[in-house]
Amino acid sequence: MSQLAKRKFAIFGFWLLLIYTAVSTTAVWLIQFGIVPSSPRNITAAKQQVQTSGLGDILSETAFVDQFVREYFTWNQGNETIRASRLKPYLHSTVDPQAGIDMKNATYNSFPRSVGIWKIEDGEGGMKKVYVTVDTVLTHTKNESDQRRAIRYLAVTIQRSGESFVVIDKPYLMAPPAPAKIELPEVKTELGEAVSDAERVQIENFLKTFWKVYTTGTANEIGYYEKEKNVISKGLAGLVGLPEVKNVAVTKKQGKLEVKCDVSFTDLPSGGQLSYQYSLTVVKEGDRFYVTNMKQGVR
Repeated sequence: MSQLAKRKFAIFGFWLLLIYTAVSTTAVWLIQFGIVPSSPRNITAAKQQVQTSGLGDILSETAFVDQFVREYFTWNQGNETIRASRLKPYLHSTVDPQAGIDMKNATYNSFPRSVGIWKIEDGEGGMKKVYVTVDTVLTHTKNESDQRRAIRYLAVTIQRSGESFVVIDKPYLMAPPAPAKIELPEVKTELGEAVSDAERVQIENFLKTFWKVYTTGTANEIGYYEKEKNVISKGLAGLVGLPEVKNVAVTKKQGKLEVKCDVSFTDLPSGGQLSYQYSLTVVKEGDRFYVTNMKQGVR
């Protein structure tokens, strides 16, 4: 091939690649802004080889409803036709194409942030009612800086259709589930012997060093304070800032020191304060203290 032919071929390839890139990029933006509707997705549930426990059904139900609810709570005013095309693969033919939502007078557009499925009830004839929590972001149609958050509780009625499912009725909003009142058992505290002022000062100094290492040290450095391996958790290095230890209570029981304390940490991502209660069992050997048991919380 001559040098001139090679040059023409290279120029032709360059322009072909440039045209392809421009066309594909334009198509993506048209779909993104809703000018060209995306083709409806074929929602199918993955086949499960093991069905004896019903786990496969649960997984496919949750996947189907999760995807449906995300489409259900995604809308932009004026794009009703596009939304209907996105919902169509999920809905039975007798269900309203907008699944019960009229957006003509809506002042906010909607986008779901997260979906959580918290209960599934079996109904008659193979129907199932799936209860969902949805965290959405609402953006004003005329002012994008005007945003608000809305958490909704929704019931979705579905029925198996071949290898997938279909929504057979309009979803409906419901009140948040109300927790029942429960009586917690009283926390019993076994009293121990009082410790001397000198022992208390030693423990308080030990706690300052221990918690500093727990929040900044490596696993090996934390292990220095363990009497046996894996007594202490891996630590909180990189997650929280240096702690402040408060309300230290020390008693002695069967030769061991029982230590209770409140520890305040700084949450590194947000700068907020986290307050936890810890219970430590500590033994002293020579001049060193070792942790033999560590528990977080009051129960």
